[in-house]
This record gives sequence, structure tokens and C-alpha cells, in this order.
Amino acid sequence: MSADSADHPGERPGERPGQHPGERPISRLGSRHAGHPPPPRAQRPTTAPPGRSWLDLLFPLLGLTAAWFSFFGPLYLGEQDMPGGLGDTRFNMFVLEHIWQWASGRAPSLVSPQVFYPYPYVLAFSDTHAGTAWAFVLARFSGADMYLAFKIWFALGYLGSFLAAYHVLRTLQPSRVFALAGAFVFAFSLPSMAQIGHPQLAWRVAIPYCFFFALRFGRFGRPTSALGFLFACSIQILINVYLGLFALILCGIVYCAAVATTRTQRIRCLKSDWRRLSLMLRYPTPAQGLLIAATAVAVACMATVMGFHAYVSMLYGFARSWSETATMVPRPQSYLIMDRLPYWRPISTWLPEVPVRSEHEIFLGIPTTLLVLCALGWALVWAPRCAPGCTLARPRDLFANSRILANAALVTFALFTGIGSVSAFFVLASLPGFDALRAVARYMIVFSFPLLLLIGLLLQEIQNRVNLRALTSAVGLVLFLWHAADVRLVQKSNYASEDSRTQIRALIAQAGPPDRRELLVVARAPHIFYIRDIGAMLAAQQIGQPLYNGYSGNWPHSAYFELSKSYECEKIADGLRAYGVWAQRHRFPSLEQGIDRIQVLGLPGCSIELADIRRRPALVDMKN
Repeated sequence: MSADSADHPGERPGERPGQHPGERPISRLGSRHAGHPPPPRAQRPTTAPPGRSWLDLLFPLLGLTAAWFSFFGPLYLGEQDMPGGLGDTRFNMFVLEHIWQWASGRAPSLVSPQVFYPYPYVLAFSDTHAGTAWAFVLARFSGADMYLAFKIWFALGYLGSFLAAYHVLRTLQPSRVFALAGAFVFAFSLPSMAQIGHPQLAWRVAIPYCFFFALRFGRFGRPTSALGFLFACSIQILINVYLGLFALILCGIVYCAAVATTRTQRIRCLKSDWRRLSLMLRYPTPAQGLLIAATAVAVACMATVMGFHAYVSMLYGFARSWSETATMVPRPQSYLIMDRLPYWRPISTWLPEVPVRSEHEIFLGIPTTLLVLCALGWALVWAPRCAPGCTLARPRDLFANSRILANAALVTFALFTGIGSVSAFFVLASLPGFDALRAVARYMIVFSFPLLLLIGLLLQEIQNRVNLRALTSAVGLVLFLWHAADVRLVQKSNYASEDSRTQIRALIAQAGPPDRRELLVVARAPHIFYIRDIGAMLAAQQIGQPLYNGYSGNWPHSAYFELSKSYECEKIADGLRAYGVWAQRHRFPSLEQGIDRIQVLGLPGCSIELADIRRRPALVDMKN
């Protein structure tokens, strides 16, 4: 690609970028062009023709306009004005609001929100939003209420992902029209629309840069690319652990494909890359020193958050069984399932059934899927046999990158796709930390970017070979408009913020004047148990009262989840007694050190005394 064929200072004449002195050419791709001199410099593509750089501002504005009319406008301006539902969306809102309350001095502890009370460190039961909470906090400090601040935070996730993808695609130099289309398809992909109820997945700002630096480091071994990847991957893990770990796995596949596809004497090259990295770390230039410092800070922050998650996981004995994970490993038919798209629903529902169907909706859309298949066929079959006549200055770069991404795609599909409960992903799920990746099919939200980049390489080759700029622009425009229409049509989960406010006001009225020494338990409500619990969390958060209820990605112990479904007076007492056993085992404060009395809402006549709790046997089975 042109970005890889740019002049690089410090390289000898005749050497390709990233080639080590004395090393043979690292790829046989495009070797049939060896006897053809490069075209005159005037014919080489440029990144920004003089006087036309303003187009790189206009095209993103077109994308943002389409995002408003197809997504944000219909979502925010209707009666159902909040994305997602009363479940996980409000849980993420609770976490963000807790961080703001801690930042404003209203919450006593950052890592221990007062839910699942009195269990500690419950912030690590799910996403901490360590990399994105700043947007919500700034909105709250600017005067926005909790719901408006959440809307701003949610929108910034999608818009930031769009702009980041556009920037990387333009850096790799497909056409502006395709950069617009590719960035829009990535940021507002149909799998992302299907997961709108998990709004933490909206933030994918660092993912395009992860693939950009992984590809360049695999091909050329530049130390700055290695640091750039570490920085981008650390930021994405801080943003969302799920997507960050998927990016780490997928970029590792791209890196290995780059080394295997384009480098001869691979061991020698890898050793040389390590020596160059060590040399740069010891003797950096001022610019490299800034990059090293920024990367060190990002990695340290990421390690702190991951260490916190690991400690809490060991403390509570969290674990995911393969039988649970296997239900969410994508099947071959998963790549065509999208029940939320009205005109595609007949085909989608005709496909063989899959367990946990909502997690298997990873169809990318008709034009995107067809273009991915064409790009894979071109990269794996046609590109190695490219005949002379290409007008690219360095055709090997375009063909090599296309083969890298195509090979990486084949490995990725083989790794992440299963037949029933049989899947190669079992090997990864057996590794410490990676067993937390329960919803495996969500990897497509990340991997859509390199697939779109592969489509861009195909269109770039068509344009450079036969000079069909109008055709490639038309393909990009059709992709953009079709996907914008799909985004407008796809059924998105949403709810009315007033419904949430009504539930919270009713709970606050029942609880009466708040007392920090009083443990609040909400036992019954006219809602599903997790909607009841999240409403209770938000109500207790507003009045600053500790709460026995809780909802998150994990629970304090194996029986807590079952207890939460149907609270009874004796079961609540048993659960509190179980905390006493757990606290004594792990040397945490006893229950009576934090509260004076217990108030139970929804169970008339239920009175729980601390003295009774101390006398009751621990009936709750806790393996941790």
C-alpha cells in the first residue's frame, strides 16, 4: 500500500522499508513485476492532493450526518429515548454514576460500591469503565443529569470509533469514499446494533490503531510500531476488557500472519526486531522518549486494572465453565443470523437454530458480506498471480497486505467458529484470564475492521489496475448508503427514561429517610428480578444507602444468584449469615460493624435482627 511504500529516512537506496541490511527480499508476492521499473513520480498516488485536504473534513461530516439521521436521531428523540433496556444499560449507568459520585466526594470508596453489601470490591464484578468514565464525569460536572450524561457517553463511543476508523483507513490510502463507508460500517456494524443492550461495546476507539500497528510491526519490525500497538491495546483494554482481549488475540493472529507471509529468515528477523527495540529503549530520540513514556503509563494503568480484576476473581473464586462458553461460540450459520433486520428476518429464522440466539447475530449485511467473500477470493487466488501492468509504485505492498489479512481471516474463522460444542477456541478459553471471554461471538464487532480493510485493498487494486476510480467510488457509496439504511431499519433495543425514573422514585418513597447505618433490601417489585435489583441499586445510590441487592456480571458466591430471584425473609437472613462466614474466612469486617438494622421492602412483617443472624447456621454453600 502507499502508506507502506513512503520514503523512510535512514534506509539504504534499493532497500524496501523495514528490510534489514543484507536481507533477501522478504516476499515473493509481486515478483513478476521485478523487471518493470516503477512509474514516474508524478503517477504515484498521494495521500492528500494539494488544495483538496478539506475533503478529509467533509467526508467525516457526511458520516456523522448519516449517523444522526439513521441512528442517534430516531433513538434519542422518540418516546423510547434511551438505548438498550432497563437491564444492562442501567447497570452501566450505575457504574458510571458511581465513579462520578466518588470523583465528587459523595461515595466513600471507588472500588467498593455499596451494593451486594457488605461484600467488598464489587466494582470488579464487571467492566470498570476505567478508560471511558471521564466522558460521563465531565458531562455530569457540566450540569447534565444522569440520563443525559449517559447519552453523551454512549454517543461519544460510536462517534469516536467512526473517526478513528476513518483516520486509519485514510492513512492506509483507500479512496475517501471507501474510508467513509468502511468507517461507518465498522462503527455502526449490525453486530454492534444487535448488542446495543451492552452499551460498553460501543467504545472501540483504539481497535483500528491496534490492527494498524500490528500489521506494520509484523511486516517491517519497526520498534515504534510495537510501542504503538502496546499503547493502543492497553487503551482498548482500559476501555473494555472484553473487546481489548479480543483485539489482543486477533492482532496477534495478524502479526503472525504478517511474519509468516512476508518474511524469509523469520527467526533472524525477529531477533533483529528485538535488538532494534532494545536499542531504541536505551537510546531514544526525544519523540521516541515521549512514545515510550506514554506507552509505559498506558501499560501500567492497564496492568493495574487487570491485576484488580485478577485479585477479585481469585478472592471470590470466579470461573466460567466451557459448557457455558460453548453455547456462545459462533456456528457457521451465525454469520448469516440477524433477526433484527426486517427484510433479512425470513432468511435468518430459516437457518438452523443456535443456543443463546441473541449472541449469534453477527451478520455484517448483504453488501459487506459479498465484498468480504470477493476480497478473500482475490487475495488468496488472484493476487499472487498478478500480471504486469499495475500502476502501483510498489505492488508487493498491496498484495502482501491483502494476503496477510486473508490468511489471518482464515485462521480467525477457524479458531472462533465451532460445530456444536467442539471449537478450537477451547484452547484459548483454558488459559488464565481468557476464560472470562464468555460471549465469544462478539469478536466480530472487533474483527469487522480488518475485513473492511481487506475490502479496501481490493477496491484499491481495481482502481490502480484499470483506473476505474468511478467504479470503486460507486461501490463505496453503495456500501455506505445501504448500510446507513440498514442501521435505520434494524430493530434496536430502547426504553423510556421516565420508566426508570418512576421505578426509582417509588423505591425512594418506600425507603423513607436514608440512614447510612441501615441496610436496605428490596425483596419484591412488579419487575423481573434483575430489573428490580438494578432499580434498587440506582435508588440506593441516589440516597446514599448501602444495599443488599446487586446485579453484575458476577455474584459474590454461587447461591447468591438463586437467592436474588425470589427473596424470602429466611433466605435473606441465610444470605447475610453466609457473608459472616465468608468475611471470617477472608478476614474482612463483620456485618455488624457496618450496619445497625436491616430494612426489607416488599415483605410485610419481615424483621431481621443482627443477633438472629449470628445465631443462624450458614446454609449457603460457598465454594470460595
